[in-house]
Amino acid sequence: CSSVPLARCMAAVTKFFKSATSTMPWFQNAYSNVEFVRVTTKCELQSVLSNQRQYRGHTLLLDDLDCLDLKYLLLTEGINFVGLRRFTLRVTYDIAFVCGSLCLVNADIFSTNDSVVVAPEASACFIHSCISSNSARCPAISLDGSAYFDRCQISDSDAGGLLVSGVGIAIVFHSLIKGNKTAGLEARYGGSLTAVQNTVCENGGGFLLGPIPGDCLIQSNSIFMNKQGIEISHTQPTNIDSLFGDQQVTDCLLSMPLQKPSVSAVIIEKNEVCGNTTYGMYLFGVTSRLGVVAVRKNLINENMFWGFGSNDCCDPDPVVGVVVEGNVIRGNRCGA
Repeated sequence: CSSVPLARCMAAVTKFFKSATSTMPWFQNAYSNVEFVRVTTKCELQSVLSNQRQYRGHTLLLDDLDCLDLKYLLLTEGINFVGLRRFTLRVTYDIAFVCGSLCLVNADIFSTNDSVVVAPEASACFIHSCISSNSARCPAISLDGSAYFDRCQISDSDAGGLLVSGVGIAIVFHSLIKGNKTAGLEARYGGSLTAVQNTVCENGGGFLLGPIPGDCLIQSNSIFMNKQGIEISHTQPTNIDSLFGDQQVTDCLLSMPLQKPSVSAVIIEKNEVCGNTTYGMYLFGVTSRLGVVAVRKNLINENMFWGFGSNDCCDPDPVVGVVVEGNVIRGNRCGA
């Protein structure tokens, strides 16, 4: 709050950056030498947004700002926005991140007519403790760049939650994905998604991977009370062959920097997929010519229709098709 000396705020935010990015090697030096600017009024923030180049590389400490209503929000420079208290950005039309890097902490973002767009030029965006939703018929967040989401909430969108496509890479940790009318988390047409230790519930679908998803790791998530849990469709060619026998692929996808890794696979492991209103997991159009999917060590339990299903195109080859091993599939109304 405004009564706390700036030096104490700077020290606390610097400590937060070091702690929050300690396990992410591609962020380790991103916030080591930043200049801080305290912003306490809406006029000051609007001035910064109008003169972004002047504040490139700065960290804005947003203090005592409740809600800022804008028609458009276009972030074109690498500016870090840190709310010392929660603040709300309510935008009528477009919100776009078009910059080399960006950090957004402790913000509620609501768009009435369009998605939050992370453009291909936006690399290594760090979004922490934010809430995003919209009332438009498009995903709350459309990602064509690369971004890391930690302890966020993506909820109550009239369409999907997070869509990653093209050259986009999304890494989502410890977040709540809830109440979106279509897919909570979606990767298609080359988009890569790593989702670990999230709660994904009450969406039209939990995960939709396809058509033609990029590299995806879905690990240790709680996926429940969605219309369907996980759907995988039309995966793309792979070059990993026999690597499924060990932990190499998983380790690569967990520790990768925000750039495309040298593998191409969809790995679904150690998730709880329970209580979804149709199926727990469904594979569509996955063949040995089109890609590799590994489904292992999941609990698929008490879904209203099937636990695990696939269409006739799926190839059960243990190396170059679909690998299904070590799962617990039980209590689903229509069987496995």
